[in-house]
Amino acid sequence: MKIMVVMGEYPPEEAERRRQAVVKCASPGTEIGFGVISATFFRRSNSQVNSLSAGPLVAELAVN
Repeated sequence: MKIMVVMGEYPPEEAERRRQAVVKCASPGTEIGFGVISATFFRRSNSQVNSLSAGPLVAELAVN
């Protein structure tokens, strides 16, 4: 199986912590790609407005 995880921008140590958590949960043989969008939930609350504004950025990454 091949999946892509899209994350917002995080400080390097936080990004690595999240990547490792994904890799740890994946089934053996799963190929995982990581994409980063120019958005962050790290510095702001995880509000619905932040989620909605990230949607077009995720779609753009998926198309490319």
